[in-house]
Amino acid sequence: IMPNALTPLSQVAEEFFVADIMNVGIQPASDVALELVIKKKSTNEIIYQDTNFFGTLQPGFLAENEIFTQPFNPDAIQETGSYEGIYTAIMDSLDYVPENNVIFWNFEITDSTFAKETGRTGNITAAADFSFTYGNFFFVPDGQGYKATSVSFGVFNTQQLENRTVNTYLYKWTGDANNDGFIQENERLGPLGFNSYTFEGNEGRSLINIPMNLDNEAVPLEDSSYYIVVVEYSTNDTQRLFFNTSEEYNYQATWGVGDSLGRPRFASVVDVGNTGTFNPAGFGLDVVPQIRLHIQPLTISTMEPVFEEANIVVSQNPTRNMVRLNCELKEKAEELQVLIRDSSCKIVIARKFLNFQQKELTFDARKWPSGLYFLELLTGSDQYHKKIIIQN
Repeated sequence: IMPNALTPLSQVAEEFFVADIMNVGIQPASDVALELVIKKKSTNEIIYQDTNFFGTLQPGFLAENEIFTQPFNPDAIQETGSYEGIYTAIMDSLDYVPENNVIFWNFEITDSTFAKETGRTGNITAAADFSFTYGNFFFVPDGQGYKATSVSFGVFNTQQLENRTVNTYLYKWTGDANNDGFIQENERLGPLGFNSYTFEGNEGRSLINIPMNLDNEAVPLEDSSYYIVVVEYSTNDTQRLFFNTSEEYNYQATWGVGDSLGRPRFASVVDVGNTGTFNPAGFGLDVVPQIRLHIQPLTISTMEPVFEEANIVVSQNPTRNMVRLNCELKEKAEELQVLIRDSSCKIVIARKFLNFQQKELTFDARKWPSGLYFLELLTGSDQYHKKIIIQN
């Protein structure tokens, strides 16, 4: 099948298909062929067709991992919509159970969404640890000119997670350098995107969508690149998080043909215990999380950077009791937002200033726990980040 259930129109890639065929009857089957047809559902227009020929199959014989020689041409898809793949076994001899000769599968071409599923069919959590990271793996063939803007995820038991936080990350996979079949921290770039979400407890099982980054900044994508989008749950108690999942698609064969041709097409990844190492087998190739990646065309801003020539000073860093910030801009900003977050990315200070050019700002930090904090200055066209250490 296709490596995704949902793929943006701009990111359809050349793909190869593979299938097994077995004679489960008690008589030889002669002149056996396996045909694959892909068509657009709304018009029945055939956009791909290829056939593998097997001759005679003896009873009980399995022809396994037979790759179709004709690759799928991405130019065959010119518009969004629903598409259907049909595998059909054909033979000259009489078949007493013809209903098991056909397999249907579906995929969708979207405007901007990558997904491994089309909806929730179940849920899952890690059995070996209460804390874990789960996500999906997406190949981006034509990333130049596009940006990752947001991530969506579904959680089954949100009512039990009120005031608990998950983190989302976007990584770029650089390859299996040590050939161990896992994805270590030094085998991925990033995080390229990072955000967090605190449950209110009333979300239900609907998809939650948040920006790719805390500051709403999108991530430019690259051609022929593999991206991993994950959601991390960490807890010090026994409260479990259950992700929405789907078992509608089995990506075993897609994984296999990609691996045999040196064109990896992974499905999900998991890190039980948040060790930093991702297992690209996930919880199995027949179950994927409801975690989606959203992209948009990259736009080039013609606005001048605000902070490039600004004078920004944080007095006494590390500091205690008070955070003193002196900010002087070369040109007046219509709006300046000042955020300070703690190490869990929770906002502890949020201030907004209109027609801002210069001001000394003081924030009371006497009740803040000691540790690392993050200062963010945001305008409509630029951003500034700095680490602050509190030693109370």
